[in-house]
Amino acid sequence: MCERFGRVDAIKIYYDPQTKKHAGKGRVTFATTNAAKMAVSKLDHTSVMGNIIKAHIDPNIKGNLWFMLILLTMNDL
Repeated sequence: MCERFGRVDAIKIYYDPQTKKHAGKGRVTFATTNAAKMAVSKLDHTSVMGNIIKAHIDPNIKGNLWFMLILLTMNDL
């Protein structure tokens, strides 16, 4: 889903520690700022498998400014 916007350096999926099921949240680290901004602009408020994606640039970024993070949250409709 995210590779079409640019090189993805890392993906993290968050899981519920009790149920071991995905929590509907993930983090994608892109190689460039432009790729992250493009992903957010194209994915925010779109629907995937009946869930709405909320995508944004993580404001708590640390380190190299070329690496941007987006948070994808799938909420039930």
